Amino acid sequence: MSRIRTIKPQFFTSEQVADCSVAARLAFIGMWCFCDDYGIHPASPARLKMEVFPADGIGREEIAGLVDELKRAGLIEEYEIEGARYWRVTGWDKHQKIDSKTGLYPLPSGEVGQKIRRTFAERSPNDHRTIYERSCKEKDKDKDKDKDKDKEVGQNASSPSGDDASAAKPAKAAAMTDEQFIDSLANNPAYAGIDVRREFGKMTAWLALPKNKAKKATKARFLSWLNRCDPGMNATDPNDNWDHINGGHLRVCE
Repeated sequence: MSRIRTIKPQFFTSEQVADCSVAARLAFIGMWCFCDDYGIHPASPARLKMEVFPADGIGREEIAGLVDELKRAGLIEEYEIEGARYWRVTGWDKHQKIDSKTGLYPLPSGEVGQKIRRTFAERSPNDHRTIYERSCKEKDKDKDKDKDKDKEVGQNASSPSGDDASAAKPAKAAAMTDEQFIDSLANNPAYAGIDVRREFGKMTAWLALPKNKAKKATKARFLSWLNRCDPGMNATDPNDNWDHINGGHLRVCE
């Protein structure tokens, strides 16, 4: 029965493995999957060929040569029990950690490996902490989490929400009156040479015409009006009465 086995990175840099050909290394890795849980495999080149190289044109003699390479490198050993020969992977117990071991073939001692299950302590290659040590580590983690939560609470407390948040917002500045708006435009260098008040009177009179009743006096419209004015043609005529037209009101452009 085939099994999933472990291959470590150190396998590829092992001098013992490097002494073997690439084909012998592959045969060695493949052999692991068909060994029993004690690292024993029947010493049969024909069987190994069908297990590892079923579709390759490699004969039994070549397989036997690959096995000889492995034996010379000390990676496997061959022995005989009651007329049957077997291969044993020499570093099996060091590199293969199996939770539940089942023996299928006799060991060099002649006994078949027993079915055993490793304990928890044997399964983990890491150092085992006591319950006290684990508890301390968990407590430290919990403390760190509590500190993070405290920071979040502190940040939330410093950031007002709900009614407090609305109370913390600065009050909006009061909207300018038409008079203040016109004064700000009159003092704006962009409109130098334009009589802003006179133009406001002209626009108010223009909007009062029947054909313009649908139009509204907004600040945006007045700004557009001023931008179309020609400063050179805007001298105040003492005989006109535009400055005295003050019935219009500007609306904020939405």
